[in-house]
Amino acid sequence: MKRSLPWLGLVATVALAIYFLFFLTQSFSWKGVAALLELGNALSVVGAGFFYVLVIPLSGWAWSRLLSGMGVDWRWSKTSAIIGVTQIAKYVPGNVAQHVGRAAMALSRKMPPDVLAGSILVETLLTMGAAFLVGCVGLLWMTNPGKADGDVLSHTLLLTLTLLGVVLPGTALCFRMLSSLRGRSAWLQKWVSDDLRFPSFWVVLQATLAYSLNFLVLGAALLMVCSAFSPSAGVGYFSLTAAFALAWLVGFMAPGLPAGLGAREGMLGILLAGQIPETELLNVLLGMRLATIGGDLLSFALGAWLTKRYLPAATKIV
Repeated sequence: MKRSLPWLGLVATVALAIYFLFFLTQSFSWKGVAALLELGNALSVVGAGFFYVLVIPLSGWAWSRLLSGMGVDWRWSKTSAIIGVTQIAKYVPGNVAQHVGRAAMALSRKMPPDVLAGSILVETLLTMGAAFLVGCVGLLWMTNPGKADGDVLSHTLLLTLTLLGVVLPGTALCFRMLSSLRGRSAWLQKWVSDDLRFPSFWVVLQATLAYSLNFLVLGAALLMVCSAFSPSAGVGYFSLTAAFALAWLVGFMAPGLPAGLGAREGMLGILLAGQIPETELLNVLLGMRLATIGGDLLSFALGAWLTKRYLPAATKIV
């Protein structure tokens, strides 16, 4: 069963990518391409890209808090610099170049290897949990449009507490498993210190809220794009935020695809089908992808500037 899971993930990823390509061929029109090039729409895509860049300082702050909770003091400007510079590497097929580059930059600035690996493990699990949390809460509000009565608010609070009650202990358990494996592996004993500690509950909660806020920002960027290409659809913010968070989660777990290309659009298309006309939906999907690509380029520029200003010179990794 364990051996079949990667293959099932690959099949699901390919199916979503094929679905998106089929949707692309069915919905493509030169009129739609012309809409992408219209000045107002192009400015909306650019604006969404700038909005997307807010993810970098938010993620940098969260990483800084996790490191602090593990006994390593790195300011958010330094962590944001590394995240911003390496963000562009996620477009290299295989989904590993970003993490390799991030590790190289951090280790060459004297970050302990075990703290680096532990913090990235916690970050990955919390980000996936945050995507699932925002997606589920967004779906709850999407199914109750225009309502903010006590039932919806109480259900939102109950759902949030339930999901956090699974995500936070689950993350701690995975971290404990890493520590327990140390005693069984000479290689891990070399790289993982015996006093490696898990961040406090309060620190982990802060990081989870920051990663959740990332998806709220991305939902606002998608709303900006959707308002430009499909103003008559009237899709609400909660619908778009939930759809993007769940589509991001699928794209993140897609094996081998650069930045979840194709899989994320396929899932987003499925979730938004029926709410946005097909030809307009295609432009929304392409416009959002262009916004995120542009945002990653801007993030690289921001990261390069922060690196030059706040990060010490790299030293050789021994």
